[in-house]
Amino acid sequence: MKEKVVECFRQIHLKNKRLNALISQTDSQMLLDQIGNKNGRLRGIPIVVKDNFATAEFKTTCASKILSAYYSPIESTAVRKIKEEGGLIIGKANMDEFGMGSFNTNSFYGPSLNPVDPLRVCGGSSGGSAAAVAAGFCAVAIGSDTGGSVRLPASYCGIYGFKPSYGSISRYGLIPYAHSLDTVGILSKDLNIICDVFDVLKGKDELDPTSIVSKERKEILEIENLRIGVPQEYHVDGISDAVLRVWSQTLEKLEKRGAKIVPVSIPSTSQALSAYYIIAPAEAYSNLAKYDGIRYGFKANGDNYKDSLFKTRTEGFGNEVKKRIMIGAYVLKSLEKSRFYVAAQKVRKQVQDDFDRVFQAVNPLTGAKYENSPQIDFLLTPSALDVAPTLEMTKSKDWNPYINDVFTVPASLAGLPAISMNGGNENGLPIGIQLVGQYGNDLNVLEFAKLLSQ
Repeated sequence: MKEKVVECFRQIHLKNKRLNALISQTDSQMLLDQIGNKNGRLRGIPIVVKDNFATAEFKTTCASKILSAYYSPIESTAVRKIKEEGGLIIGKANMDEFGMGSFNTNSFYGPSLNPVDPLRVCGGSSGGSAAAVAAGFCAVAIGSDTGGSVRLPASYCGIYGFKPSYGSISRYGLIPYAHSLDTVGILSKDLNIICDVFDVLKGKDELDPTSIVSKERKEILEIENLRIGVPQEYHVDGISDAVLRVWSQTLEKLEKRGAKIVPVSIPSTSQALSAYYIIAPAEAYSNLAKYDGIRYGFKANGDNYKDSLFKTRTEGFGNEVKKRIMIGAYVLKSLEKSRFYVAAQKVRKQVQDDFDRVFQAVNPLTGAKYENSPQIDFLLTPSALDVAPTLEMTKSKDWNPYINDVFTVPASLAGLPAISMNGGNENGLPIGIQLVGQYGNDLNVLEFAKLLSQ
């Protein structure tokens, strides 16, 4: 057990300066001394936590200048449960500032890079978590997924990235970006470890009113009895030939093993990305209003209160965060609210209904049943449009940083469980495949991922 922890610290020493995956780390000897006193289901497992989870022994910065010296007075429920079950928190992971980004290039501490190819990005916003797992800094990492922030980095780094059903894991102590979308996620090279960590973290928490009593449905799955849905709307412009090839090959393998491949239509998902980039900034505008430098965090000097507040937020937030705050402020203006925000919420509801319409299992939150449903068990889609781009590509003025969430955002809007797993590669670069299940079918999604990985 100690050997695994020692090896993790050796990899951190060798690679973190180049990859910039960790913002902070614990003292190696102190952690090794704790192993003998640990018990529980996660005993001795080295774990990295994204730096938007409140922790007692580390700063919690959200990769932002405005929180660069902040120590939280509380500890997140996820971190507390990990410690209670013997897990070893080895460090805090780099991320896009306040979770806003798809490539981990929007960090006050600089970009995290991809262990597969350090000239490329590792994805975001939980990029440091994914890079830490892929580089061998830990056995498992905890991230947050708002619109794909666990699944996209997992795809780029060639590991598993699991986003559970919304509410299945407590968000208490997770600093919010968009509270109706933020979900605690788990990343690892080992599906069994993901299952163990999910089992520890799931469940109702009185400190988080959005958390729910676990109602997971687990069935004994056999591939020859499964109906796998392929959303026709996911054949979008910009998808690479390599991703199409891996997607097609995965479906062919399943069909050869007896699964029924069923084309399905989820029409509202074509508007999902636009709706997401209205809803999430609107919530961010509200959630980030408290960062004023008065009670805590970075504070800039000014000639008066208003000048100090202006400079604090101007200097304390990065450009992407300021952009999304301004978008959120605009779409919530009284004259624009019905045109943008209310319309986006209607699209979100339609996305949820369209997903419910195709699944065989009934959504336990709505109980809605539909006639002429294709009765599918899971959806299988790409995780990203292409392999991880180079860092230089993401600096281009022609680069669209938002379009790459097109496959992951719909499941986030609907609150569904989804996992990204490595489906193949192009010139040695990983290509992720995403599995999506009905709400509450988290354990079945994990079980199907195990079957598919065999």
